[in-house]
Amino acid sequence: MRHRNWIHGILFTTAAFIATPTSRAAVTYTVVYNFGGTAGANPIAGVILDPEGNMYGTTYNGGLGYGVVFKLSPSGTETVLYSFTGGADGGQPAAPLIRDSAGNLYGTTSAYGLCAYCGTVFKLDTTGTLTTLYSFTGGADGGYPLAGVIMDSSGNLYGTTYSGGILTGTCATIGEYPVAGCGVIFELETSGTEKVLYTMTGNTDGANAGAGVIRDSEGNIYATDEDAAKCYGCGVAFKLSATGTYTLLHEFGGGTDGFMPMASLVEDSSGNLYGSTEYGGITGGVCTSSGCGVVFEINSAGTESVLYKFTGGSDGAKLACNLIRDSAGNLYGTTYTGGSTAGNCESIGDTDIPGCGTVFKLGTTGALTVLHQFTVGGGANSAAGLTPGPGDVFYGTTEHGGTLHGGVVFKLTL
Repeated sequence: MRHRNWIHGILFTTAAFIATPTSRAAVTYTVVYNFGGTAGANPIAGVILDPEGNMYGTTYNGGLGYGVVFKLSPSGTETVLYSFTGGADGGQPAAPLIRDSAGNLYGTTSAYGLCAYCGTVFKLDTTGTLTTLYSFTGGADGGYPLAGVIMDSSGNLYGTTYSGGILTGTCATIGEYPVAGCGVIFELETSGTEKVLYTMTGNTDGANAGAGVIRDSEGNIYATDEDAAKCYGCGVAFKLSATGTYTLLHEFGGGTDGFMPMASLVEDSSGNLYGSTEYGGITGGVCTSSGCGVVFEINSAGTESVLYKFTGGSDGAKLACNLIRDSAGNLYGTTYTGGSTAGNCESIGDTDIPGCGTVFKLGTTGALTVLHQFTVGGGANSAAGLTPGPGDVFYGTTEHGGTLHGGVVFKLTL
């Protein structure tokens, strides 16, 4: 859940600093579970924990062919809680779950429901009964939600859709998926009534939100879009007030400041925002003209500072995850590619940059430490953020690799 007490958040301030990555720290990496087949395959999102240490998450594929919701015990025993059918219940969930105090799970499916690229918002209760809370139409109400939802104290849900909204003009032609529309920011009331809070136009307000929203105590929403008028993939960071007023915070230029923000923003107590981009930063070499991704800060005045530029070498490349922090303000996350070039990561996943990806720590001075370099056998290509467990333990997922070639859930102990 990413609102004020964000599990995936960055609550720190630091000066801009670009540093050379240090060698890997002494950590223990353990594969908790290997996905494949009816047990689910290719988790794109991370896991959440209950008080007993059980893990919950989704897979994009597997099960009946359209993904699953799973529970994983601390010892690594998996239970498939629900297998999507690709019908009215939706399919291909790509986002993390949230869990209420009664143990009910909430999430989104990116596809199916009322149409191939429509998607749904669902609730899964403790008996395994799935209720579709809302089915998107792909029209003015939005469609194709790639991100999850957050919940306020009244039980209302908030999220984004990648498409839908305005289906003509600019919005009919931008985006990498064969669906029209620039996307919307929505609220889903406890009654199941959807309210569109904002419709992206594809101009300076951006388009195609692949990341979720965060919400502060005043009801203001903060988010990113992947695309904007400045260039395809440049993206923006913005604020949407509780009354629906849109404020552009930063329009990425597609260069050293970052390109294609894929992850949710987080806000510190001073109003500074932090996030990451899939591309941008250092260009040339393995990163070609697009860059390998950055971690950035946007201060309360709207000025962006790059905190770290990935090189595509041992430090990794291509960030799609949300970041987390420890009590000292260190940041932790994953990269989708880069890292070790040994093995055959070039043959799986989206590996235009060699390597299986990394787990990293970014200190408050901007020094980056590589904690783990993924391999095909141990799991490869993580698009998910880390989840902290008791002590110096983190849990996460990889989309590919593992002994069954369907991705893994892993445990990292510092």
